[in-house]
Amino acid sequence: MPSMPTNCLLVDDGVEFCESPTAGTAFNETITAFDQFGNTSTGFTGTQCITFSGPAYWYGPAVLVAKGNPLKIASYDDLKGKKVGSISGSAADFYLRKIGVQTTAFKSETEELQSLNQGRLEAVLEDDLVFIEFEKTNPQSNIQALWSIATPPDIINGGGYGMARYAFRKEDCQLRSAYTTALSEMRANGMVSAILKKYGLTDRNLSMYKLEP
Repeated sequence: MPSMPTNCLLVDDGVEFCESPTAGTAFNETITAFDQFGNTSTGFTGTQCITFSGPAYWYGPAVLVAKGNPLKIASYDDLKGKKVGSISGSAADFYLRKIGVQTTAFKSETEELQSLNQGRLEAVLEDDLVFIEFEKTNPQSNIQALWSIATPPDIINGGGYGMARYAFRKEDCQLRSAYTTALSEMRANGMVSAILKKYGLTDRNLSMYKLEP
């Protein structure tokens, strides 16, 4: 018999890992409650209000090209006039169109990335998390990420990307405060950096803005 719920898992309904709801459309979220032992609390129903911790890490877009970067793409402006893929309705697709890049829209990341891998596209703008997962399962792919290209400020400020945070019940304000404090300490002492690197991310994901020494 599960105990009282102590934490929740928030999942987009019908959305697989590393995919995103379409911008500007309604979508549902499923909240699964767990007790302190990891058992699902089946009696946890009704309308729930949640709040979020301070930032844990950042995720953002990455410009993807064929290995060796044969077109010498060095900025977002260099994508103009190229065959560029993006997910229809995504933050990446919206930004590319905003700056005048004509995109080839896809419904799935797999189709999009395989089109680049097979040479039907010249570049793709995709979430860094999506590319890292693709690279893990396709180690022989012909795709590389141009990590040196800085993320434009207007993508960061209201462009659909942001910091990953943890969700809490609204009444658990002390737990949320303690969690946020712990995250701040872990970011400061290098522990978050070590965890990110374990899963294929880098210190780029510690901050939305490129840190200058």
